[in-house]
Amino acid sequence: MPRAVLEASRDAITQYLAGLFDTDGHIQQRRSGQVTFEITLKSAELIRQVQVLLLNLGIVSRRVARRISYRYKERPAEMRTYWRLSVSGEDVDRLMEIIPTRKAAAPQQRMCNTNRDIVPLPGRIIRDLFTLFGKRMRREWWAWKREIGGTRRPTRARLLELIADQDTDTPMWQRDALREACRPCYFWDKVVAVTLLPPLRCTI
Repeated sequence: MPRAVLEASRDAITQYLAGLFDTDGHIQQRRSGQVTFEITLKSAELIRQVQVLLLNLGIVSRRVARRISYRYKERPAEMRTYWRLSVSGEDVDRLMEIIPTRKAAAPQQRMCNTNRDIVPLPGRIIRDLFTLFGKRMRREWWAWKREIGGTRRPTRARLLELIADQDTDTPMWQRDALREACRPCYFWDKVVAVTLLPPLRCTI
């Protein structure tokens, strides 16, 4: 994506995304009735930049890699990796409202994006908060077993239930970490890769 687009005004960015979505995007209605906007591209960097631009517009999306068998004329088939970015739930209506794309979908009652409210808090912190103020009953342990073991990520509302009845005057780093992680301005996503940059040199 050109640098001029990344540094452009909000209106210019929405017009650029509208043109991109008009050519490569589509609206899909699943069997459950959920409406999803999707766009598939070959470039992993371009799909990442599109996701960042959407997030700056307040639109949460999800991107995944897809291995597809590709064959051109008489040449042997080969496996290629494509990247698919999808927008679901109420974010579809937000996308249609902000970006003037031709891929229209009438506003309606959408299913919520279930991954948007997920907080990947470590099970060790959840366990500390769970056991800090006394013993728990067996059914309570069973209800939180998967969150403590790290096999299920809890929602913000479920995590905040742990500290709803606790003494807020007592300093506790676990509680502070939970509150910080549950702030609604955060959106958690899987880290795909980490690139180490060389140290900067300052000359005075």
